[in-house]
Amino acid sequence: MTAPSSGGLRNSEQGASAVKNPDVRVYTVYLPMLESDTEASVPTAMKQLPDKRVSFYWDGKGEFAQSYARVLKLPEGQPAWDIYLLYNRAVEW
Repeated sequence: MTAPSSGGLRNSEQGASAVKNPDVRVYTVYLPMLESDTEASVPTAMKQLPDKRVSFYWDGKGEFAQSYARVLKLPEGQPAWDIYLLYNRAVEW
């Protein structure tokens, strides 16, 4: 989960392109963290991850980020953003 304005995507891009396995999937969830983070800004942010294995989602209300904040036991009110979670393909969730 990241904001469209986040610079953290540059690291994600390097990581995704470094992994050549075609079975790897990346799910990027954008959410509004700054006033400039709008659904309309997502297509520009998507250009930072030009890989067909990447799927993009918009969490305009921050619900997904709040749900993961609880799972990760973050302080109350702090959304989970600029986080990277890795799962083995056999994991069910």
